[in-house]
Amino acid sequence: MGSTLQLIGQRLRQARQSVGYTQEEVSQKLGITRDDLSLFESGRKSPPISLLRKLAKLYGVFVSYFYGIDKLEGEGFTLLLEKAKELSLPPETISQLQRFTFLCGEIAKLRQKLGIPKPEIPQAVDSKNLVEFLESKGIPVIRMPLDKNLFSAMVYDENSGACILVNSGCSNLNQLVACEYAHILQGEKVHLNVAKANPTPQSKNSMPVSKVLWELVLTALKQELISTSYAGDVLGISPMEVEEALLQRF
Repeated sequence: MGSTLQLIGQRLRQARQSVGYTQEEVSQKLGITRDDLSLFESGRKSPPISLLRKLAKLYGVFVSYFYGIDKLEGEGFTLLLEKAKELSLPPETISQLQRFTFLCGEIAKLRQKLGIPKPEIPQAVDSKNLVEFLESKGIPVIRMPLDKNLFSAMVYDENSGACILVNSGCSNLNQLVACEYAHILQGEKVHLNVAKANPTPQSKNSMPVSKVLWELVLTALKQELISTSYAGDVLGISPMEVEEALLQRF
């Protein structure tokens, strides 16, 4: 039990520091005392699962990360988060980028479990509906409501391939995806399109919208390669909603 608490505490501290929150900021956001947070991070007190879920959302990680199951691997992911810090983006934005990198990593792992090869980068594209075209080729385009500081981003990792992130609150999604895909074609590892004006959010739903991601998760779940709770963790929905999606899909 002691070693498990130590691991959870270490991961809690690492996740908080990776996005740039102080203990005081976290305690204020979640309505807990700084002393309790310090006890959790030092491995001297066990945090309730309900709090772990809130912390995971705040830091942009999966709950399973706190138990040592998930860990970001890949040069591209590291470079993206380093670039975000170089640009002095706020913790809220870095947290969203961290969630994006975790989703990209999960896509790579699911492909491996399902025996699906990393998709090739198509040189000729359908510019009229680029999102649909890229996802039909296996290139994830993850749409999430992002902080006002960020319009879009991309990361290319040798193991995971290319992934694109766009702010679902923006109306010009096709244009943003085209911009990020151009950087992929140029052989860049990462790119951040930092907003100069505030996009108008169209939805408060934090669920990542990517056909590639959903198909991989539901297929892996149907083949019993992952659990319902883990699928919900990845998709940002409840286990019951996962079951409903699985019934609708198959």
